Amino acid sequence: MKIVIKIVKLLAPYKWWMLLSIIIGFFTIGSSIGLLMTSAYIISKAALQPHIGELQVGIVGVRFFGITRGLFRYAERLISHDITFNLLAKFRVWFFKAFEPLVPSKTGKLTSGDLLSRVVADVETLEHIFIRVVSPPFIALFVAILVFILFANFSIAIAFVFLIPYSFAAIVVPWFTYKLSKKISEQIIILRARLSQLSLDGIEGKNELISFGKVADYKAVFNETNNKLIKIQRRMKLITGMNESLIGLLMNISIVSVFLSTAPLVSNGLLDGIYIAVLTLGTMAAFEAVFPISLALQYLNSSIKAGERLFQITEQAVVEKKSVDYQLIGKSISLDKVSFSYDCNEKALDDISIKISNNKKIAIIGGSGAGKSTITNLLLNFWNINSGSLTIDNYEYNQLSEEKIREKFSVIPQKVFLFSDTIKNNLLIAKPDATDYEIWRSLEKAELNKFVQSLPNKLDTWIGNQGKQLSGGERRRLAIARAILKDSPIFICDEITADLDSVNEMNILNTVHLAAKDKSLIFITHRLVDMDKFDLIYLMEKGKIVAVGSHEELISNSDLYKKYFLQN
Repeated sequence: MKIVIKIVKLLAPYKWWMLLSIIIGFFTIGSSIGLLMTSAYIISKAALQPHIGELQVGIVGVRFFGITRGLFRYAERLISHDITFNLLAKFRVWFFKAFEPLVPSKTGKLTSGDLLSRVVADVETLEHIFIRVVSPPFIALFVAILVFILFANFSIAIAFVFLIPYSFAAIVVPWFTYKLSKKISEQIIILRARLSQLSLDGIEGKNELISFGKVADYKAVFNETNNKLIKIQRRMKLITGMNESLIGLLMNISIVSVFLSTAPLVSNGLLDGIYIAVLTLGTMAAFEAVFPISLALQYLNSSIKAGERLFQITEQAVVEKKSVDYQLIGKSISLDKVSFSYDCNEKALDDISIKISNNKKIAIIGGSGAGKSTITNLLLNFWNINSGSLTIDNYEYNQLSEEKIREKFSVIPQKVFLFSDTIKNNLLIAKPDATDYEIWRSLEKAELNKFVQSLPNKLDTWIGNQGKQLSGGERRRLAIARAILKDSPIFICDEITADLDSVNEMNILNTVHLAAKDKSLIFITHRLVDMDKFDLIYLMEKGKIVAVGSHEELISNSDLYKKYFLQN
């Protein structure tokens, strides 16, 4: 119930448009009822061969209801679909706004496939919540009241004879199908998410699957999941078919009951015989409002499960910050006795202190798991420190917004992500208003300009999914060009030479040092190359800083550093 209330709150801005759509939907079915009842009246009356004047009211009614039915149907579809598309846009924006501050600290346990399923499938499940869940019950209620009042004018008994099967069709049958389909709806959501995850993982990991000969095994898992989904969906279709059959049966029971209740009144002269057809066809038309209700409850199941999966992400706690109105320069960064752990596990950083002054070049070195990349995550404010002090320009991080902090850093990560787009658009991520001159200048500094100029489409060259049209070195240089274009005062390079050969490694190092000549540089690596170019080197082990100094000082005074250096 809590999930339903939360979803309803998201719908609140469109409440008046939804009410208008429901009213017009009611008028649509009301026109259908009027059309069939007046048509039945004309046919029955004409069978008695009356004067044409006696049919005028019925003829006008048929024309009126025929026209209004089409107009109301169009207006209802127009408004309801406009609401649907606006809700879809609202849900997407709402989810992204809630999700963005959580990355990556609160999303580490979610796979890319699961996230994709939530962002696309679950959001789109909520898209239809008004048309298929909210609107049908209200329309069915209004139609029940309308027809009951109409029939009561002829006989209160006939009105109740209509209402009882109608109520069963509108309440009991949907409740029954809801109970049958509740677990099935949840399973469909989960299996769809699993299938999305398998699809994405299979595409991204195809090379590994092929090289390890596991393609057949992976296909078997995928097909098994897909077959389960098909089987579950088939069961859902059977329930839907059963629901429609039950409602159809109740409609026919209602029609026959109304007919049998009307016939004695006609026989006794209490009712004109032409109204037998009018009332029976009116009964049949009224059941148009009932058929969507059972589907509404099925969609309610899906919507609740989808909403639950979305709220699992959006309701995670985010630390609110009071952003100080201060223009950062990025002159200095200080980590003072900082400790940090992921999910309260073993400490990734343990009481470390690092000082980065203006335009200084520092290297943070150590083996895998030493905590080097964790420092990058903290500097970019992806996570909050557990204890100690982290400042930029003497301002505590918890006083500043993420945007103000991150605009002072240009980051070149170990795993460069390039979008399936052109070279130019991948660079413009760093500076959307950059001119072509600035772009070419950044490419020149990254020593990639000659390569780009040699391409037929130059800056407009499409680089493929994750930049796979480029070599490893070219992707790395494009990331360097992107960092240069951003022109932030602090460069962070996180294991950028980890997968390069020695020649490319030296070229990339020279490029980075030239690009960061007038900037502060934080160089994170486990490969001790060109260490003499750094003002200060921090050696880390198991989350602690075990040695600090220049290359010359550490070679002379630190046996551990000397061991690392000789190993490299």
